[in-house]
Amino acid sequence: MEVTLEEVAGWAGVSLASGGPLDEKITDKHILQVCAFITDWESVASHLGVTPSALEEIRADNPNTRKRREAMLRRWKASQGQGATYRELGAVFLKLNKAQDACEVFKLSKYREDDPDPDPVTYPNQDPPQNDNTGGSGWLDYVAGAAAVIGNTVGSYVPYQCPHCKVWSRISSYGGNIVHGATCPECGRDIFNP
Repeated sequence: MEVTLEEVAGWAGVSLASGGPLDEKITDKHILQVCAFITDWESVASHLGVTPSALEEIRADNPNTRKRREAMLRRWKASQGQGATYRELGAVFLKLNKAQDACEVFKLSKYREDDPDPDPVTYPNQDPPQNDNTGGSGWLDYVAGAAAVIGNTVGSYVPYQCPHCKVWSRISSYGGNIVHGATCPECGRDIFNP
């Protein structure tokens, strides 16, 4: 089933009317938030018109995936000027069949640079258990529990720390049920297999 921009805007609670928040230039603060959920930055870059030579420069200049995602979005923003809008970025995610990511971008358009973070990433004060005494998977139970504590909704992003590279990121959750086999966007390893 193909999802439309109208549906995504409805989910995000924003209007598609021309000249609205979706047509404003994306802020630097929101670029950093978008970086947290981009999984295939090279596909996004290609759809945003970033050239292969620019991709090579980004790879060479940035040692890790998170920095590459940020550099790619900043390069796109600089090249597009006022055309680097929430609408354009959301449309790219939709073309890549990432309606949830498009919705997240559209939601960000409702907030200004100096507004409080609309969806702050809150991290636990302690490391998650590697296993538990009940025969459970420890890490999986921890992440699923975090989803419940945060009060997430279907399709929200739950913060987690990769057990391999220790980088914090977010994982898509479906009502607290984390999808098995998820990979860390930083190191590419399975986060449920410490």
